[in-house]
Amino acid sequence: DNCNFINNKAFWAGAIYADAECLITNCHFENNFATIGGAVVLNDKKSTVYDSTFKFNTAVVSGGSLVCGNANNCTFISNYAGDGGAMSGCDLIYKCKFINNTAEGSGGAMFSSSTAIDCTFIDNHAQLTGGAIRFTSSKEANVVDCYFENNYAQNGGALYLSGNQSIINNSKFLNNYATDSGGVIYHKTTKLNEVYKEGEKNIIVSNCDFENNHAANYGGVIEFFQSCDLEFNDCNFTNCYCENNSGGAISAKKVSNVNMNGCSFDSCYSNEFSGAIHF
Repeated sequence: DNCNFINNKAFWAGAIYADAECLITNCHFENNFATIGGAVVLNDKKSTVYDSTFKFNTAVVSGGSLVCGNANNCTFISNYAGDGGAMSGCDLIYKCKFINNTAEGSGGAMFSSSTAIDCTFIDNHAQLTGGAIRFTSSKEANVVDCYFENNYAQNGGALYLSGNQSIINNSKFLNNYATDSGGVIYHKTTKLNEVYKEGEKNIIVSNCDFENNHAANYGGVIEFFQSCDLEFNDCNFTNCYCENNSGGAISAKKVSNVNMNGCSFDSCYSNEFSGAIHF
């Protein structure tokens, strides 16, 4: 409680490595370095970091500041890693802020984490996938009451999905972009050359606002490829576009079922075809 960790270094966890349950409260982690877990590694799933700040921490491989465990009301600023600029492998992330974190690979802020609730993601980026969050196939993806602004990646400017059921609810996405496809969300299955079986995969996007997002190629907001069941409820798409190819707002190729209820598309466009939706 109330500790400062500055300029520490190790192979695993630059500052704290905990096998047993650990609670960290009101601490400051700055400029720590490790190959894995720039500042903290928590191996017990009950371990949680509360009300703490992580700045300028670095991990060569993954988890610029935090690996595993949970985070509550923490701030992550300008951290860096190969994957997961701020964190990797965490479970529940609640009321956290992620600002200007970077991944050389995937997950500008978060990599392989499962649930983000009431979090803010601004100016995070990844060279490959998931400018803010890269979800992996091992965990269900849940994004609720979150705000994403100015995040970018090659695919999935804000989110990259490839796992089990994904639920995105009551969130706002502003000015996110992809240098390839999926200005906000990119999804591609991990099963090559086949579509998921009926009922095996469901992606539900509800009560979300998408404004001024864009991609260079497909899906100014969303690019889905080989997902099975997609559902959109009460979502608003405003001034979203793709510079080339198709789907100013949504591009959904090889998708089995798409249900769209109460959605609005305003001033979306593509420079080639399908200003709003490409199925």
